[in-house]
Amino acid sequence: DTYAEDQQIGLGIQALHDQRGDVLKSSQVSGQVSKLVYLDGQKEVRLIGGLQAAWILNRWNGADLTYVSDFLGSPDPLAGNAIQNNRGSLSAGTVLEYVPRHDDYPSYWISGAWHNIGVNAPMSINHQRINVQIGSKIPIGIPSFFGNNLGSDLSRESSLNLGLQVRKQGSSRQLDAGFNFNFSPLVAGVWYRGMIWGDRRRDALIGTAGWAYG
Repeated sequence: DTYAEDQQIGLGIQALHDQRGDVLKSSQVSGQVSKLVYLDGQKEVRLIGGLQAAWILNRWNGADLTYVSDFLGSPDPLAGNAIQNNRGSLSAGTVLEYVPRHDDYPSYWISGAWHNIGVNAPMSINHQRINVQIGSKIPIGIPSFFGNNLGSDLSRESSLNLGLQVRKQGSSRQLDAGFNFNFSPLVAGVWYRGMIWGDRRRDALIGTAGWAYG
């Protein structure tokens, strides 16, 4: 990928091959373009939009697998030697963010993305994935035991990072929400994965810990 700073345009190319044994192989070639636009004279409010076009090849080979139908004496539709699928796909996303020029003020962002928009396949919403995210980065004071109150002079970051994401694909829904404390170079936080309504609410509680270097 590369970025043309004068035009505020980003360009990228990606090639991905995923092979799971001899059963499923997936290859994808995609190109991306993004554009940044400042919405105010101070360049603190910015809107970024992105597009991705991809060509995807999936190949399923079930010849070496054993199916329940093998024991029942009836054929299974996936038990053929190979099933191959080629398709094009589009994805689009945008993020609106407020990043103040002074590091002591919080920043905010909201974004959304629409994945797997069919090109040579029916426009079925069941195959598409839609997600929305919001977040904030709130600066906080550095405790005295981090450099005897010299954290700011040492350019150490100290902040609370909040995030929430909701995504949906077909009947599958997922919510992720949580926070990270960043006392450079230490990072620690707690996240929740699951829905807050419906029958299947609780899923997972996730702890994070890290050391950010350089």
